[in-house]
Amino acid sequence: MSIDRLSSKVDVDLINPKNNLLKAQKFADVLALLKQKVAEYPTTYIVKQCNEFILMVCKIIEELVVKADKINKKEMVVDLFKALFLFNETECNLLRNSIDFLHSNNMIQKIKNSKKMWSTIKKVGIIQKGINIIADEIYKEIRNDLILMTCSKIGIMKVGLIVVALI
Repeated sequence: MSIDRLSSKVDVDLINPKNNLLKAQKFADVLALLKQKVAEYPTTYIVKQCNEFILMVCKIIEELVVKADKINKKEMVVDLFKALFLFNETECNLLRNSIDFLHSNNMIQKIKNSKKMWSTIKKVGIIQKGINIIADEIYKEIRNDLILMTCSKIGIMKVGLIVVALI
């Protein structure tokens, strides 16, 4: 069966992954993001031992995973670090202790809605500003074209009047 015929029968976007498939999907998404983040730091900086990086990963997981997903957040962070840095069991235990410390000191929290809203407003504002600049440029171009067309029509009319006057 071709993809087009299948798409006409079933809207695949309406079928959401659950359980292990959902966990694998979220894991792959976060792993790709973290690989990109790790690449931003100089190679001399040891990211895997940085508490700030551990906290950042925990906050990302806190935002991404909800209770309904039934995913153990701490184990997901440990699995991510295993995949990123090839942690052994001793390093995994140290990481679990670090996560427990961050959690017990209320450092792992969701991003406040007001901060999310402000970020969205800024993004929309930048987009709107860009749209306004483009609209202004288009307006100027159209205005200039209209002026040129009007002048050329007036010029044609003057030439026509001169020709008529000469005849």
